[in-house]
Amino acid sequence: MSSPAITDDPNYTEGDFEITSSDGVRFTINSYKLFWASPVFAEAHTRAFSDKAIELTDPDIETAPILRLFFTVITTLHLPLDSYKDCDLTPLTNFLLFLRKWDARQLHTFVLENIHTAVRGAKLPPLRVFQLGAVLDDVDTCLVALHHAAGYDPWWEPWWTAGDDYRPFNPCGWSIRFYKEHRIPAVYLLALSQAMGHSPSHPDAWFKECLVKAKAADKKS
Repeated sequence: MSSPAITDDPNYTEGDFEITSSDGVRFTINSYKLFWASPVFAEAHTRAFSDKAIELTDPDIETAPILRLFFTVITTLHLPLDSYKDCDLTPLTNFLLFLRKWDARQLHTFVLENIHTAVRGAKLPPLRVFQLGAVLDDVDTCLVALHHAAGYDPWWEPWWTAGDDYRPFNPCGWSIRFYKEHRIPAVYLLALSQAMGHSPSHPDAWFKECLVKAKAADKKS
C-alpha cells in the first residue's frame, strides 16, 4: 500500500519542528511546546531526529484529528469538549491513548480531570465516559461515570426506544448496535453486570470489588 500524499495543515505552519500524521498531514510547530508536553518526543528528537522531523504511523491514535487536538491543548491549555456532548467519545479515547504512548503524563491527567468535571456537570454522557474509562483500564474514570449516572436520560443514546425500561448502565438493555460499536473489555462488562445485580441504583458502590474479582478470574482462565 502506497503512503498517503503529504499535505500541510493550514493552521500549523510555523515553527522549527515537523510532525506528519499517519494519514499524511504535516504540522509545523515550535519544538519547545512539543518537548515540554512529551519527554518521549524530546528524547526521540535527541536520538534519531536531528533534522527536527518525525513521521507517525499508528492509523488509530496518530491521525491528523488527534494531532490537532494535541496541539490545541498544548498551545491553549484548553480541552474543547462541547462538540462531544452527544457524540461517541472514541476520539477522546484515542487521544488519551496517544498521550499515554508518548508519555505526556501531565496532559493525560489534565484531560482526564476535564472529562471528570464534564461528566459531573452533566456535560458528557456517563455511559460514554464509562466506556472511555474501560478501554483505558481506568477504574477511577469508570467510578466517576457510575457515580454521576443519576438522572441519566436515554436521549443521550439515539438508538434507544421510548419503551426501553432498563437503566442505561444495565448491559441487558444495550442494543446490538451498542455492543458492535463499542469495545468495552469483557472484564468490565462482567463487573458492571455484577455491580448492577448487587445494586441497580448504586452500582458504583460495588463496581471496583466486582472488577477485581473479574480480573482475577480472567487471569485464572
